[in-house]
Amino acid sequence: MRNKFLLSLVSVMLLSAHYDNAVAERLNPEDITYLGAFKPPLTDFYQGMGAIGATMSITFRPDGNPSGCSGCLPGSLIISHRGKVAELTIPTPVKSSNYDDLKTVTELKAISGFGTYCSSGPCDRLGGVYYIGARAGQSAKLYYGTYIYYNVAASDNPTVGYSNSVDILNPSYQGTWHVGPPANGNVDSWSHGNKHGEYFFAAPQAWADQYTGGRSIIEGRLYGGTGCCGGSMGPALTAIGPWIDGPPAQGANISGVPLIYFNSGTSHIGNDKSWMDFRYGGDPGYSYYSVGDALNGGAWVERGGKKAIILFGRHGTYNGIPTCPITDHDNGCHGAIDTNTIPFCYGGGGTDCPWGIAAIQDKGYHAGPYEPRFTFIDPDELAQVAQGTRAPNSIDSYAFYNPKKDWPWQDPDGAMSITGGAFDEANGYLYVVQSNGWILGRNMVWPIIHVYKVNSSSNNSSDSPNTTPLSNPPNLRIITSPTAS
Repeated sequence: MRNKFLLSLVSVMLLSAHYDNAVAERLNPEDITYLGAFKPPLTDFYQGMGAIGATMSITFRPDGNPSGCSGCLPGSLIISHRGKVAELTIPTPVKSSNYDDLKTVTELKAISGFGTYCSSGPCDRLGGVYYIGARAGQSAKLYYGTYIYYNVAASDNPTVGYSNSVDILNPSYQGTWHVGPPANGNVDSWSHGNKHGEYFFAAPQAWADQYTGGRSIIEGRLYGGTGCCGGSMGPALTAIGPWIDGPPAQGANISGVPLIYFNSGTSHIGNDKSWMDFRYGGDPGYSYYSVGDALNGGAWVERGGKKAIILFGRHGTYNGIPTCPITDHDNGCHGAIDTNTIPFCYGGGGTDCPWGIAAIQDKGYHAGPYEPRFTFIDPDELAQVAQGTRAPNSIDSYAFYNPKKDWPWQDPDGAMSITGGAFDEANGYLYVVQSNGWILGRNMVWPIIHVYKVNSSSNNSSDSPNTTPLSNPPNLRIITSPTAS
């Protein structure tokens, strides 16, 4: 009996040590330091990047701007907006609350249309253009996503492709392709097109070789408005590697390994609690998935022996009805506050708040006040999903970062819109786009690009980023077998 007790005690100690070590390897909000910001020029291409449906992406190209420039950081940034792309220098960031103090980027390559990216199936949005370096015998490529913005019909479309050329002025398309098998009307399927094609980033190839059969491109989409119509009530990420499938023919289905996804809001109404599956660890505003949540970018961030997947977006912190989110009309999920007073612009009269739209019956689902969020996901937990030992709907974020105190520029209602993020792995710079950074009037908004240093030596100085500490660790859930299809 005593031996059994000692064996159990040793097992518990080993499990605890393994868990503590795994937590120690996580990148945390205190591991990043805010350095400042820079701005694009006030031209038509950048104007309105914070407008509804105006998808914007940002990606880092390490071999961009090879000649360098005075006062520039290494590499270049490729930015996309409304079907067009530009490649930019990276000025040294300036920490200031005065917009005029910020340095302005230089456009390395002229703004260019990205061509006929909707080559297979219907689409009306370019989800984003992302530089992915050489890997698995493949040359560097520009991956891109497509989707239908107002896809309330839950059309299951091809969503991903790439350009063999990384020259934005001379793209060479492959795709588009559908990730996974057709959903065949199953809005909860991991392969439904509304869970794919808005943001891309790369995992280390060694990690992918071990867990996802070599598929090292991670992509996904968080479709707003209750995660309806085939979307996900929480983050959706899938590992793909088109080279494994061919290259596939245009319009083909390519293989994928789902890493995290949740039920669609379409078929889960009333007292169904599946909207509670995803949690924002330690978030004091509202810790569950919200009908107003949106994710617009992601990055695998690994430095100094720590790692995280960071997703960039907006979190709705108001939800006054326990049964929300549901998708029937007139059920109160349109914010559930009948007022046009900032920041609760949800009244039934249709009166516009400054630089915003009051929610009436046909204006969609709202859950403000909204907060910008960097959402931290543990890659080791996604590896468990890939291995089949954990359900993809069992993953929570373990930490979050609210950049609001770092950024003095905000909407009149205090909201901020994050529409992309990119990581310079070699130098540790994290670039984040605030699409509504500079506001001159309604629909007259321009982005600001913020810069952080990961594992900076100044983390303990007064320049450390503002964070809200976790009051409680995220729930530890042990899944003995996958429960999600």
